[in-house]
Amino acid sequence: MTTAESHKIKVAAINVMLQHINELPIENLEDLNSVYEARVAEGILEEVTSDVLSEGWDFNTDKDWNFAPDTTGQINIPVNVLDVTADNNNVIMRNWSLYDREGKTFQFTEAQSCVVVWNVEFNALTHPLRKYINIRAARIFQIRMIGDREGYGFSEKEEIEARNAAKISDDRTGGFSMRTTIETYLGRDTI
Repeated sequence: MTTAESHKIKVAAINVMLQHINELPIENLEDLNSVYEARVAEGILEEVTSDVLSEGWDFNTDKDWNFAPDTTGQINIPVNVLDVTADNNNVIMRNWSLYDREGKTFQFTEAQSCVVVWNVEFNALTHPLRKYINIRAARIFQIRMIGDREGYGFSEKEEIEARNAAKISDDRTGGFSMRTTIETYLGRDTI
């Protein structure tokens, strides 16, 4: 995807949000500097994108991701990580580094295997997920900007339908079934 195509996707999302408070659309990302509402919309779009992605979808979650210590023995976590869970339950993230609670140290001699949930740019997401995030962001934007929960914006039903479509899309890539979804929910290997 070219930069121009990427910008077009984001501008279209911001314009959907502006439409829900009866504001004029912007033509490009450069217009953000001169349109306060567009800047607010962009911020909310980024906020909602991170919130939704932090749930850990199939496409942005890696299992068995190894983080190796640097030359000082520390394992720093990249800023594009939304959540990290080490296979060793005594190892947690603290101050953007892995921390060993048992040894009470940030020092490691070996790589640590983790489950990592990555942040992904809005423009790089699938259409179903972008649509869900856009609808959710538009509802939040409308409420924050004009405070009218009833008069404008997408309905809760449309947001739920968009989320379901995004989950179906994600389930296709993850090869999930009703059984694996239930097993994951219950935290069991078998039912």
